[in-house]
Amino acid sequence: MKSRLLIIVCVLIFTGLVGTSYASVEITAFDLKISSDNFYESFPNKYPYLIMKPSDSQQIAIKITNNDSNPHTINLFMAKETPRPDRHFVFEPSQIYLESGETASSILTVSSSSEADVGTTILHTLIAQSTSFGAKSFAFYFEVTEQIHPPSPDPLRMSPDGLMFSPTAQFNLSENKIFEMISYDILPPTVPDEYSLQVMDGSKEEPRLTYSKEKYSENMLISEFGDDEEILQIIFEREEFFTYDDYLQFLNPNEQQVRINGKGGISSSVQLQTTDGEEYLASRVVVFLDEVKIRLESNMQEEQLLRISESMIKPNMVSEPMSEEEEPYVDPDHICPPGLVLDWDICIDECRIGQIESNGICIEIDSDSVDAVQSYFVITVASIFGIMIIVIVVIFMSRRKRKWKEI
Repeated sequence: MKSRLLIIVCVLIFTGLVGTSYASVEITAFDLKISSDNFYESFPNKYPYLIMKPSDSQQIAIKITNNDSNPHTINLFMAKETPRPDRHFVFEPSQIYLESGETASSILTVSSSSEADVGTTILHTLIAQSTSFGAKSFAFYFEVTEQIHPPSPDPLRMSPDGLMFSPTAQFNLSENKIFEMISYDILPPTVPDEYSLQVMDGSKEEPRLTYSKEKYSENMLISEFGDDEEILQIIFEREEFFTYDDYLQFLNPNEQQVRINGKGGISSSVQLQTTDGEEYLASRVVVFLDEVKIRLESNMQEEQLLRISESMIKPNMVSEPMSEEEEPYVDPDHICPPGLVLDWDICIDECRIGQIESNGICIEIDSDSVDAVQSYFVITVASIFGIMIIVIVVIFMSRRKRKWKEI
């Protein structure tokens, strides 16, 4: 009986080794709190203000708490922007080491030179970034003026009304059909039951999908959509030059670093107000997949939006479609006979090593993907071999015990 139980346990271990689930959402594991006696109260949907005269300086208190089980080294810096020699930002200290559960502080001194450009208000962003994983940001306005006075809210800027969707938007396609058309190897999102895909706008390379509780039509106007509209938008954006690591140096206000199924991302959630004073939530998640990023925007809770993002991302996926330079040329009149595949302009029996067949065409496999597959194969074979040895030893020992009992 014990030997059977041990065999079952071994099988379960084996299943865990070869069938490991990589699905996960990791968020930044530290809190960032900012305060200053010099901040003017911000208006709805605005960031706090620092207002000072030329040659003046003010301080911002920074408090960071490590909620992770591991220690973190946090670097503090200002987001990259156009150099402004008349404005200075100094962190003391600029690096903080935190054990698990610890809290530490830093002071940011903001100052203006005597030659500062008077009357200019600029939004600046400070970033706290871990040397291992995690980043958060905080934004504030910085105004230099000769006369100190509380800031006034900007006048409401109304956009001209017009159609919400472009003339090429498609309303009558099923979700499965739309995801077959999209060039990227991603999955349809798992959304709340009351939401359904209403429309696909944009291009095949940069589609924009809109999910909603309500039925939409091609005649809907921009003015029919309120800020608190219960919708989910999923936008694909090609990104060839701005990497994820670059983005972490330019974090937008109130964003944090996340990781979704091993892919780098950014998330944020802020409480805003409509023009009528009603509060609503604005959440956003951006996932970087090689040369494309997927942006999800909704008034759902940030955690729920992260889970929807997770449902779309395949672990270790190759996300980008082939560029025109990489796509093999196919002459419409050049079709290979049955049983052959096209390698550039030559029909061959089977694709070469380092290629896969897709619709009768040989496509180069990304080297990182090949390495990942090979590594997984080696681990799987080693796991099977190890389990077999354990089972053999268990059977051998059980038989020996029987013989001893008979003796």
